[in-house]
Amino acid sequence: MTPFLVWLLTADASAASPRVAAITRLGSVVDDLAPFGDGRYVGLRIGNTGQVGVLDLTDHEVYTAAPCPGSEATAVAAQPGGARLFVGCASGAVSWLDPDGPGEWALTPAGASVAGPVVGMAANSDAIWVLTGGAGSVVATGLSPATGAATGAQASFALTRELVDVAASDTAIMATAGVGTWSGANLLTGVAITAFGFPAGDYSDVIAADGLVFAAAAGPSGIALYTFGATSGVIRGADAFGDVVAVGAWGGLGLVVDADGGAILRTPLDANGAPEAEIRARVGRPSAAEAGELPIELVDADELAVLGTNAGAIWFLTDAPWVEASAPSAAGGLPGTPVGFTFTSDTAGSYTVRRGALTDSGGVVIAEGFAAAGEEVAVDVEIGDDWDEGPNPLRIVVVDGDDDTVGHDTVWVRLDAPPDAVRLSPDALSFGDQRLAFPVPGQPADDLTHVLVFFDVAPFSAADVAACAGSADSPCGPRYQEPGGPSSPLRVPINSPGAALDVELSPLRNGQTYWIAVRAYDESGLEGPMSNVISGTPRKGLGPAALAGEPGGFACASAPTSGGLWIGLPAIALAAARRRRALAGAGLAALGVGLAPAPARAADAGDGRAELSAAERSKGHIDARYSFFRPDDEAITRVMGESGHDLLWLEWGPHLLKQLELSVGVGWYQEVGSSIAPSGAVTSDPVMLTALPLSVNGTLRLDFFRDQPVVPFAGAGLQMWPWKETFSTTDARTGGGKFGWHWNAGGQILLDALDPRAASRLQARTGIDNTWLTVDYRDQSVGEGVDGLQFSGGAVGLGLKFDY
Repeated sequence: MTPFLVWLLTADASAASPRVAAITRLGSVVDDLAPFGDGRYVGLRIGNTGQVGVLDLTDHEVYTAAPCPGSEATAVAAQPGGARLFVGCASGAVSWLDPDGPGEWALTPAGASVAGPVVGMAANSDAIWVLTGGAGSVVATGLSPATGAATGAQASFALTRELVDVAASDTAIMATAGVGTWSGANLLTGVAITAFGFPAGDYSDVIAADGLVFAAAAGPSGIALYTFGATSGVIRGADAFGDVVAVGAWGGLGLVVDADGGAILRTPLDANGAPEAEIRARVGRPSAAEAGELPIELVDADELAVLGTNAGAIWFLTDAPWVEASAPSAAGGLPGTPVGFTFTSDTAGSYTVRRGALTDSGGVVIAEGFAAAGEEVAVDVEIGDDWDEGPNPLRIVVVDGDDDTVGHDTVWVRLDAPPDAVRLSPDALSFGDQRLAFPVPGQPADDLTHVLVFFDVAPFSAADVAACAGSADSPCGPRYQEPGGPSSPLRVPINSPGAALDVELSPLRNGQTYWIAVRAYDESGLEGPMSNVISGTPRKGLGPAALAGEPGGFACASAPTSGGLWIGLPAIALAAARRRRALAGAGLAALGVGLAPAPARAADAGDGRAELSAAERSKGHIDARYSFFRPDDEAITRVMGESGHDLLWLEWGPHLLKQLELSVGVGWYQEVGSSIAPSGAVTSDPVMLTALPLSVNGTLRLDFFRDQPVVPFAGAGLQMWPWKETFSTTDARTGGGKFGWHWNAGGQILLDALDPRAASRLQARTGIDNTWLTVDYRDQSVGEGVDGLQFSGGAVGLGLKFDY
């Protein structure tokens, strides 16, 4: 299909005989041929151009890439049957190419680089071997075919001249270096293999015939063979072959390129897969070959052999029909678009055209018939709506009726249908202060690039623009400019095909209704239909404070639970605190650790704990508690919900008596919800309510026995709740304080009984006399009797209490 292909038939060639059927010229020496991509592609190095080429065997096109920015590509290799092509660079960098669509390649730097310029590459089933160095010493470094990272395997050997070619098997690696030189290394042991000057020859192309045998083109000496583990190589066919410059295999026979005769020779293979001296067939030099042009490397590509030449060309050697198709009349289009192309076959045979096939038997047959040798056959098809979006291969397959050999070529036709209409959900549209937000559902087509969001303050419908044929450059839909805000249409890129997009329009005018729709666009600029139209109105939401009519500031209730008690109870608590024994540090008050040493023991009670006198019993306590709070204020529950309110408390204070405790406490409360519009609808603007409550408590404990396992308690106290309300969309905030009281009741479970010795050690080290698990219920009345927020409600608490 390529315009570079030149038809070449030798004078005595027939359809069933091997022949150089075509030549593709690239302009510089072609070497390092490497099949990859499960056999679909052949990678190659294009001389000193800095480029590598990739031959696509489906259409015989050669695509080029420059994977070594600022440097030169010096070698390529691919693991046998591997999916990717590795490229070595003069800079020492290594990268790989992965197929990414027809003529498209994804370049990935390998996970490792090597020291010095890459002079050669080879691959076996274990690794990609990257060679560095030159005359004197060569180092082969193994890279993982999966990740490109160094495997840790290395081998080194000596060369008397610069490396010419290299091949690897699972057991060894061998390199050639011109006149009389080839050597390598045992990959199992790392021991160098030296074969300098024996047998004599001009060593160039080298192949791994199998795991134990290497064959090298040895110039006038014929073919040199090296058997793994042997001390010397052997020469075969020096008289029969003449001047050998390349060796390989194709179709179960060996291929030998003879510079003297200018021919490609087919030979049988021995038991180790190396060419024998016997000549079975001779393929003459094609008439279009340049003077002195010879293949210098070749690979087996199933129905044909691919040969790279010293004159910068690829020769296609085949014994099957050679099929060449013209470019289609249309590269693609909508369903119903007519597409025509022609093809010729140098051999008569029946043909089929298969859509969606990259093999000779797959896909859907869309045309068939008989092609005479050399006759131009016209094929006319129509793009169908059952075609795949994007490029569709049309594979022309010709079967020779005489010997059933098969040839093919492929043209690519793209179905480029406009994107489907997007369906917006009215229920998913959310509003807030000067903004509207909504999701755009993900679309399955992988060629979509973006959506345009159309909006206007005037109502419109999809039918208003249904007859408009637009594009990405001239979209169909309402144009609108929000002063100081977004413009319609608004472009939103699609970075992940199939993923939903979150769209926000802001800043908008509160109270103004906006009508919104979207269109999708693809890589060709085609415009999809307008979606359904949804509408919304931005509004500023209200937080709990506004809903409750909260004026802000600190407000005292008229009830007698405030005022004097807020002065008297803290004074009592502070005075009582002076009676407890001194603390080792302030950290104990917050964490219950680091207390001063415990008082001396009067006697051992027999359980490992000291018996203390009544005067030496615990003097203070600290209590950390987590509470599940259920507020009564409807303004709070409307915004933050009725459940999930968490309240943390830290309380500490003295024991006036063993059964009577006083404490002061500090708490933490913070919840986030969505503000409420005056209409009652929930906005998408988050609002946060934060409080730092303070308390003074008195607690009566029914603790009458030493190490009593369960101690019931009840208490009451005063609370003050400093609070603030903040919005994420504005700097405005409201705050104040509320006063009230509470009562509580519950039980304390002694944990010391679970491990008395551990409790004794804790007492000795920290001064903590008892450790309790506390469970209580607290009912609080905070903010009652005044306007605004109330923090009344019930709370179930779970905590740890330490007596010291």
